[in-house]
Amino acid sequence: MKPSKDAPSSKIRLRKHLNADALVRAVRREFEKIPDPRKGRPQISFADAGMSAFAMFSLKDPSLLAFEKRWLARDHNLHALYHIEKIPADSTMREILDEVSPYVFRPAFRETFSRLQRGKALAQMTVLDSRYILALDGTGYFSIKTLKPFDCRFVLTVKPGDHAFLFEKADEAIAEGRAVEFWHAAEDNPETLHYFRFVNDLPLNKSHPDLRVNLLEYRQVTPKGLLRFSWVTDILIRRENTVTLMRIGRARRRIENETFNTLKNQGYHLEHNYGLGRKHLSAVFVTLRSGNC
Repeated sequence: MKPSKDAPSSKIRLRKHLNADALVRAVRREFEKIPDPRKGRPQISFADAGMSAFAMFSLKDPSLLAFEKRWLARDHNLHALYHIEKIPADSTMREILDEVSPYVFRPAFRETFSRLQRGKALAQMTVLDSRYILALDGTGYFSIKTLKPFDCRFVLTVKPGDHAFLFEKADEAIAEGRAVEFWHAAEDNPETLHYFRFVNDLPLNKSHPDLRVNLLEYRQVTPKGLLRFSWVTDILIRRENTVTLMRIGRARRRIENETFNTLKNQGYHLEHNYGLGRKHLSAVFVTLRSGNC
């Protein structure tokens, strides 16, 4: 979780730099800054190729061929809305975009995010000291020590089978009376019971006993069965913040599921192959498609 610069706000004011045209123009300007890997003076600029792919996914065309037909029909929206000067044919688009890494499009994402942040459009999405929730694979890609220098707090899933030492120490703390546990039933759904147990200041594992974490265990009991979850966090756990931490921990699966659901079922054709290329084409297409989502 990264700290937010915005304080929570009950209303989002529509600003000129946040309307669709302003955001698309900002994306176009960032695309124009990307170095063109081709030599000479090509007829189709790299920015036009990038914006054409961006427009294709924005308009939810099911294939490059469908996008090309839209262009052949002289769809003026492509020029007016996406500020494309010359639209490449499908083969030309593939050839141009295949040569660049998807990382070159990061500045366009940063610029869009920065505009939304400055416009306080993200303020209502913050939790715990005005921080944003970022869904990542915390153990596969980032170690807990890596997150700390970047001022990232963490709520990471742990399982007894994968962290035996941690749960052994948790059992010792429970036997010593250092654990806090309680049941909670929501007024709007009394048939569902929520059980919480937490212990602060435990060693993450035997190899790093100096790396201290706080363990939160959660059980949800319903007439249909039992759900079990557990997380470690560097945030001091108190009874008052257990529900928030639990929701943060469970948000990753919801974020992932809703993102993939949108890409697969809301017209973005995630499962369609727009082109593999020889270098980076498929990754570039996924990046631009996700940006529209």
